Amino acid sequence: MRGIKLAAGDEVISLSILNHVSFTMEERDSYIRLSRQKRGMEEDEGDLDIAENSATLSPERFTDLEAQEQFITTTTNKGFGKRSSAYEYRVSGRGGQGISNMTLTAKNGEIAGSFITASGDDLVLVTDAGKLIRFTIDDVRIAGRSTQGVTLFRVNDNETVVSVARIAADGLQEEEEIEGGDEVIDL
Repeated sequence: MRGIKLAAGDEVISLSILNHVSFTMEERDSYIRLSRQKRGMEEDEGDLDIAENSATLSPERFTDLEAQEQFITTTTNKGFGKRSSAYEYRVSGRGGQGISNMTLTAKNGEIAGSFITASGDDLVLVTDAGKLIRFTIDDVRIAGRSTQGVTLFRVNDNETVVSVARIAADGLQEEEEIEGGDEVIDL
């Protein structure tokens, strides 16, 4: 059974299972618009075309959607990263070509890892030069799903991030193994 139709040269590097939240597209658009305003994000920081006539959410519904919201953290091999609301990713059927997750350029590199994170979690990034950094996910900016991200870890021109691990606030760990890595080391 095919889950996603890959383009030439593409490969699956990560899979996350999100909680299902029921809402109309108008509620989603309204929630995203209001949550961006609450976070102080500029209108051009998001990549969605939010309808100006989207539904008005009651404070109770906004609070309910906010409580169920999950965030997807994406990092690149050149040390860039971002958090995006899972609400910004539409549900699609099997066998599709997928949805853009991050704008990739020569500056920010290729995706190193992408997974669900929650407030209080830590991220650990390791480079092929042996450098390591650990920081709280709360320090990573929330941005639209197709943005380039911000610098999480300054790496030299001749080194790349080869491993990304999520250390959950509850102590559980989730790792992403980068292509070419022969082993995964528990940190």
